[in-house]
Amino acid sequence: MRRIPIIIALSTLTFFAHAQNPKVQFNGTARGDIESNKLVKSDTSNIDQNIKGNTLVDLRMDIKPSENIKIKADLRFRNPMGGFWGQGAAIELRHISLKGVTTNKFFKYRFGDIDLKLTPYTLYNNNGDLSTNEAEIFKTTRDINEEENYNFGNYWHQQGADFAFRLGFDKFIQSTDFTGFIVRNRSVVNNTLPDRLHGGGNIQCNINSKSFIGFNYINLFDLPKTVNDSIKEKFENSVMTSNFKFDFKKFFAFGEGGVSNEKFVNNKNTKTIDIKGNFFEVGIGKKLSKDNLSIEASFRRVSDDFYSAGAQTKRLNYTTSPQVLSSVSNNPYSRDAGIFDVVKDPSIYNPTITPQLMKYNLMFNHVTPYGKATPNRTGFDLEINYKDSAERYKTNISCQLLQDTRGEGTTQLRNYALLNWNGVIAFDKIYHLKKTVSLNAGIQYAKSQRDGQNVVKDVDLATQAIDVGATIELVSRFDLLFGSKMVFAKGTEYIDERDTYNQITGFTQKTLDASQMLHAVSLRYRFTDNVIFSLQGSTFKVKDKADSKNDYQIKQIYMLFNMKF
Repeated sequence: MRRIPIIIALSTLTFFAHAQNPKVQFNGTARGDIESNKLVKSDTSNIDQNIKGNTLVDLRMDIKPSENIKIKADLRFRNPMGGFWGQGAAIELRHISLKGVTTNKFFKYRFGDIDLKLTPYTLYNNNGDLSTNEAEIFKTTRDINEEENYNFGNYWHQQGADFAFRLGFDKFIQSTDFTGFIVRNRSVVNNTLPDRLHGGGNIQCNINSKSFIGFNYINLFDLPKTVNDSIKEKFENSVMTSNFKFDFKKFFAFGEGGVSNEKFVNNKNTKTIDIKGNFFEVGIGKKLSKDNLSIEASFRRVSDDFYSAGAQTKRLNYTTSPQVLSSVSNNPYSRDAGIFDVVKDPSIYNPTITPQLMKYNLMFNHVTPYGKATPNRTGFDLEINYKDSAERYKTNISCQLLQDTRGEGTTQLRNYALLNWNGVIAFDKIYHLKKTVSLNAGIQYAKSQRDGQNVVKDVDLATQAIDVGATIELVSRFDLLFGSKMVFAKGTEYIDERDTYNQITGFTQKTLDASQMLHAVSLRYRFTDNVIFSLQGSTFKVKDKADSKNDYQIKQIYMLFNMKF
């Protein structure tokens, strides 16, 4: 049986070798990596070290059987380090899709694995925590993790079908775009949990190339008849919104508003959950200095009972146990995913849209853990972006001043502040150097406050996240990279305890006085723009001042060869 994967692999490679013609094209990536992870000597209660590695090739095949149809398939050949004579080797079909367009180019459609996105309040895959303006040394591994999980931009990678078409008009508006989709969120489980589908679409009326009015609808729902006839349980989460953008030459205006409905019918066909929520956002913006400077200001209100699974599902799953040395400390415990894992561990990335609000890490972002769609928030948002035409400088500043829309466990409302700054300086472009020399940095400050009025403990949590990195080209195509990510948290907050239907059942008090630090240095050689080899050393340190028994430190040596073809 072990020979079968080898025969399939060789047959496939032979096919590809003869298949490079106008109707069949292929490209892909090849990667080899080895990592050694080690706990510091003071940790004597756990496995001190592990070593692992992989060699893999992803072949991406584009087949064009006709002018209007295209088939795409991703095939992975993987061999773990130590898998001699094919032991442990695997062949995986990672992606397959079919897309086409009618002869008159009017109607487009896709089947299979598709990427979907609507708006930040309906269907939107928010960026991973602490990813803004990350150092190049960390961005390389995070990009690999996101590619492993098909996290491209803010799209959700799903399985199903979608379509799109456009109608043109002579008066009032230029055109109207129609899109729709249906994907499978969950298959039948033990003949008790029914199929769950996710469907929706968008109608966008384009007034001109820069102005539009849109209507969006999305629904996550069960199909009870896909299981035993006696089971009538059905969950449904629907969201309906309207959004717009108007360009007035001197400035532009934008906004979105809508309603959500979460309901559940139990096995006795009785509606036990029926929650309605709402939100709105309005803002204005302006581009200055030949579009190099942009300013946006907005106000939003998201009710405490607004639930939108497609927009509130997190990209990172903090309930997943990290792959690397998960048991730490001389007082052994299973560690939570930290900034080390966020950057380096693909297993904590979440591929599935979930109806329950996912757990988040207070240290990383407790102000807007679910992006703009975070429930129970209202307030102002200001963002300023600047980059010069020569790309010597680039910076972004944002500020969110928010408040609860309803008190949680008390009538008092929390006040929130979330401040972000990040920037890049390209010294080689400033001083006209032939070799790359760049520096980037970023700071995130988050704070929540609430007066407990001597009934409960005051909420007063402040966190800071600092990113610093540099890329220095020592000689042609040979680079020195270094970077640091540091997170600090001090204060007290309360974490909501919620049931299956997002209803708050209690609160857990968390008092933090902790820090996480990740430092790394790397040597990288770029054979071409698409082929690199790097050797990286990093140290990850967690310190808990409230309980030093939770302290631990991991050191890693990481070797990577990465090629795109």
